[in-house]
Amino acid sequence: YQRRVHGGQWIATRPDLFSPELCKCLGSLHADAPAHSFEHTEETMLKEWNIQKVDDVFESFDPKPLHSGCVAQIHMATLRPEFWLKEKEIPQPAPSILDLIKNWLFPQPPQPPKEPTPQKVAVKVLHPEIRERVMRDLSVMTFMCKALSIIPSTQWFGIDDALENFGDSLRKHLDMSLEGYHLKRFNELFADNPDVNFPIPYSRLVTPSILVETFEEGRIISQWIPSASVEEKKKVARIGLKAFLEMVFIHNYIHSDLHPGNILVTRRPDGTNRLVFVDTGMVSVLTERQWNNFVELYGNVLAGNSANAADIMITRSPRQACRDRKGFTESMGKIIDQYNNNAGVADVHIGSTLSSILDTVRKYKVGLESDFSTLVMSIMIMEGLGQSLDPNINLVKESGRYVIRWLFANKSKYQYIADSIK
Repeated sequence: YQRRVHGGQWIATRPDLFSPELCKCLGSLHADAPAHSFEHTEETMLKEWNIQKVDDVFESFDPKPLHSGCVAQIHMATLRPEFWLKEKEIPQPAPSILDLIKNWLFPQPPQPPKEPTPQKVAVKVLHPEIRERVMRDLSVMTFMCKALSIIPSTQWFGIDDALENFGDSLRKHLDMSLEGYHLKRFNELFADNPDVNFPIPYSRLVTPSILVETFEEGRIISQWIPSASVEEKKKVARIGLKAFLEMVFIHNYIHSDLHPGNILVTRRPDGTNRLVFVDTGMVSVLTERQWNNFVELYGNVLAGNSANAADIMITRSPRQACRDRKGFTESMGKIIDQYNNNAGVADVHIGSTLSSILDTVRKYKVGLESDFSTLVMSIMIMEGLGQSLDPNINLVKESGRYVIRWLFANKSKYQYIADSIK
């Protein structure tokens, strides 16, 4: 089962190499996978934490998993107070000047310490022998790719490099301590955003095979949508879009697995909604060269500079076998002209434009880097989710602000794009 999932998930992330129909079909492999036994979960915890029994750490532990993915499963548990009292390491927003003055003028008497209470947590445990299985799967896939690369007409795919990047991401996804680091980093980056939340890892209990994090109450966004009001969906769409654009254009620290199953909607005491992003095992960080290429290409698409966009894709491609540069440039021009000539906000879909560009890339055999393709896929997924919440949401308009801000910060080098964007 895992072998089919791993191969299918990799194909689903490369619409520049495979047809949209195949990618869409294999994208459904994010669904639940078979669960492993509680005996394995218990054995892993006892061994990795060097404890005698599970009750040493938890007040209670549900042996039935809440969810089982292709690499791990999640249990709900209640953590003993002594294991979470010192875990509140996530930085909080600094107090405002008004708060400081208020505390100085009206000092509050010290409050007696509250009685510690057990904490509800999610415990993520790797499946048995999953690392060995993944290594075998990658070995088989690597052999097949090397055999395929012997055919001259397939060398432009860069399929071996693409698989290497996928394998590297998958190996990182098997390290729960790395996912714990990603969670901590996301919490730091979004500490000042009250509308976005990430689970908090309990670092004392995080190992390569186990991740213990705060249990986040909420509903999967796809299940929440049917019962939500129009106004609620519009607000949530803008919260999610803003968070994603900050990941891309401000932090360059991008959750690379943002399908709807990894986004929860939770209601706060005041009745407003907040988004929770989970499963941060896969994160993309573009190099400076990749980032500059992406923003320059994206800016040219927004500005309608189809010839420049085509030239960037060909000349900066790691490998390509494009024998009809004129045809590629003309096709790119038609796609970008169609995008720029749309009448209204509801007609402007950067996701469908990027999808058409990927189809053209595949047709004319222009290679793309794996990280770039993954980022494009993330943009397409987020726009599709956003428009399922609010058909009038405009990712182009919102992202354009971030692009223009960056272009003007680097104006001397990218003056020609900045002057073209209105």
